[in-house]
Amino acid sequence: MKRITSAILFLILLSPSLRAQVNSSVFYSNDHNIELAATFPSLLGLDRARVQIDLLGYYAYLNSTAFSFNYLRQFISSNLLQNSDINRISNGLSSKNRLYMGSSFRPIELYFKIGKNLTLGAGGKLRTDLRFSFDGKLPEVLWKGNAAYAGETINLLSMDGLIESPVELYAAAALSIPNWENISIRAGIRPKVLISYGAFQIEDSKVDLYTEENGSYFDLNYQFRANMAFPGDTLPNRFGPAMQAYTLGIDLGASVILNKTYYFSASLLDVGKMQYSMNVRNYSGSGSLRYEGIEISDLSGNLNINDSTLTASLDYNSTRESFSTPLPSRLAIQAMYRIARKKSNGREYHLFSAGITLIQGLNARSTFGSQTFVSLGAHVNPGGFFNVGANINSYNLKQWGLGANASFRLFAFRFGVGSSNIFAFTGNEPGSYGDLMISGGLNF
Repeated sequence: MKRITSAILFLILLSPSLRAQVNSSVFYSNDHNIELAATFPSLLGLDRARVQIDLLGYYAYLNSTAFSFNYLRQFISSNLLQNSDINRISNGLSSKNRLYMGSSFRPIELYFKIGKNLTLGAGGKLRTDLRFSFDGKLPEVLWKGNAAYAGETINLLSMDGLIESPVELYAAAALSIPNWENISIRAGIRPKVLISYGAFQIEDSKVDLYTEENGSYFDLNYQFRANMAFPGDTLPNRFGPAMQAYTLGIDLGASVILNKTYYFSASLLDVGKMQYSMNVRNYSGSGSLRYEGIEISDLSGNLNINDSTLTASLDYNSTRESFSTPLPSRLAIQAMYRIARKKSNGREYHLFSAGITLIQGLNARSTFGSQTFVSLGAHVNPGGFFNVGANINSYNLKQWGLGANASFRLFAFRFGVGSSNIFAFTGNEPGSYGDLMISGGLNF
């Protein structure tokens, strides 16, 4: 019974319904210029290499405001389910709980310099995103029953969510505009095409529970809307028969660099939205279901069961209205201090880097949501061959993590790994996040 109940609770927390999360492990590193430019397009090309090729880059993230990954793992693997388990989960739930999960796979990116000041390039990535937010007393009711709420109406479950896996194709350019002697201004732009082959969206869905004071019945009042677009009989245009939507998006950025030591950057990312109009289905409805129990009669031979829920019907409408999903628009700001050194061959590298980064989500419906992310970090790069660093990160000054990364260069080859929260699966406090970045490539 415990296994079944815990599986139900786990599915509630991860139920169907997670866009770009924050990869802080590349913010201060020397060896991840391409990945850093994903957040700050104006910083593309600051690496001394003339040609940069990024191969098979991968990033995955998981962020929950509702529970600890470690405690959930212990809870599912334990032998007994206690009231303290439910209380602990309930106490960890906030007014609006969010679960974000996804990944980004970059098969190849190519960038090259033209002259001293201009960098051009192109690339692509496959983004898989799952977002689910919920609140309500469903965990308590499943375990403790509804008698404690007799005579009152409670929010049993409110939720919204999105599953989407777009392909992103983009070009990029960054240009330095030399100013007076020790100051330069650098601008960056990344126009992109996002192609989606399907989406499932839940909007403004909720269930309220009313239990009659004497316990003779309870009412479930519901409303829901679900939008979906998956490959069907309608063939779209030039992107192929499976495509359901595409949109144009853009990233913009600018930097001011003082004495090649102080870097101040800002960017506006993922401006745009996906519009689904092909092979669309919408399901929506509202109403009430009353449950009065099960009546069993004629036990002598013919079993007669009268269950009010068997004859109840769920009222819903089916339509074909287009719908949109927002890109995870966000504002990013960074201040960086770097100490430059030169190798014997005259090539520059950054011996030490330190800085602070702030990212603010600009729409509540994207995966990043309206959260504020702050990161403070530093890196060292002795000799220009090996880079190691750490950073402290926070979402909304509530979720905290210690990040770390390391990378090395061997001739033209570079490889690195990093995480924004290396202790994601060890703490028991509600609300945690974790991610992993793997990157490799060639610099010439």
